[in-house]
Amino acid sequence: MSGRVNEGYLLLFFEIVFLGFAYQAVVIEDTTRFYVVVVSMLLILVPLLFERKFAISLPPEQRQ
Repeated sequence: MSGRVNEGYLLLFFEIVFLGFAYQAVVIEDTTRFYVVVVSMLLILVPLLFERKFAISLPPEQRQ
């Protein structure tokens, strides 16, 4: 698998984990925690959105 595919799966995994955190915040009626989780989910998507909108490619990690 390529690095971009792995990056997508990792991003999906984090979004699912954060959805669980948001659900837990709703269940315990903690609105502050819910808003923090929603903002975190949006911030995680920022690099992906920049790559797509501006057609740039952020370089992968360089191993030596």
